[in-house]
Amino acid sequence: MNLKQALQLLELGDSPDFGAVKKAYRQKALAYHPDRNPDPKTKEIFLQCTEAYNFLIQYPPFIETIIPPARTVSEERVQTVDDIFDDIFGFTRDGRVLGYEEPQELSLTAYEFIFGSPCKKKLMYSYKACKTCLGNGSTTGELASICTYCFGGGRIKANIELKNVDKLCPRCQGRGRHVKKPCVSCKGFGRVKMHSLQEIDIPKGLKLNEAYTLQSRDVKQNTGCQIFIKPVLSSSSLFKLHENRLSCTYPINENLVLEGGTVHMPLFDVIVSLRVPARLSLGDKIFVKTQGLFLDAKSNQRDDLLVFVHPVSEKELAKEQKKFHQHLQRERKGYDKKNWLYKWGSFFKDFFS
Repeated sequence: MNLKQALQLLELGDSPDFGAVKKAYRQKALAYHPDRNPDPKTKEIFLQCTEAYNFLIQYPPFIETIIPPARTVSEERVQTVDDIFDDIFGFTRDGRVLGYEEPQELSLTAYEFIFGSPCKKKLMYSYKACKTCLGNGSTTGELASICTYCFGGGRIKANIELKNVDKLCPRCQGRGRHVKKPCVSCKGFGRVKMHSLQEIDIPKGLKLNEAYTLQSRDVKQNTGCQIFIKPVLSSSSLFKLHENRLSCTYPINENLVLEGGTVHMPLFDVIVSLRVPARLSLGDKIFVKTQGLFLDAKSNQRDDLLVFVHPVSEKELAKEQKKFHQHLQRERKGYDKKNWLYKWGSFFKDFFS
């Protein structure tokens, strides 16, 4: 591609300024971007327009007339790709940034997964322009070129197990853009994450490792936000994951392992009868029906809990079971305390408002 072809594709004059180049490319994107126009013929047209835009912002004899000098960085220089694709994807209006749509992990205990709980966590809630690169994403001040593989969207459609799913663009890693020397601070995104203390009401029955958008309240600003999270099981929890099921280890008398019998085991808000078969081998698991995580909170359907037995001598049994009970109580008290503080905090807030 040469300068004449690039100008013709974007329908520009011989010496357009930076604003005219952006405006022309935005108009072409709105008309021919595959996400806006389903006609398969427009894909090639948009690709050519993107190549023309990328050529112009990198063309040495022409680049100085497009890009303002680094010593006088203006809003035009900072708002490039974000500004162009605002009307297509809406990610600048909605506080989204290409490639930053991955959910943040929120660590919850087993109690919080099952019963839900209000909590306060320092979480990412928005983005701001990177101070290091002034929103460019580049260490050299160059303008970012549009990724021609994902058409600037940061994601591509892929067929996995006969299902069409969205996945991160492998060429630009979700940025939607390319820079030769990415900024170290923002890794080429041009934006950095903003964190603050958020108050969230966790609903009961969240599923492990699934993404959720939850309403939250910024404690400092007292403003509403939306938090994109992926709940994970806390490493400090008494309960662990085994084969995607909730599990725990409970100490029992070593004689019971040989003879079999029933043990009463405290669990969550109930005491369950644990039926131990005779000659239980180390590592064997016992299924406790409907005491695991929720399969479907709406229908109140819960998975089974896996219990691994830990054979101990009669002398050590009371001591080991006490440890289990104490850990269980600590996890329960933490849950109860959060709910108590949340309920009374909400009461006083409503009372004095």
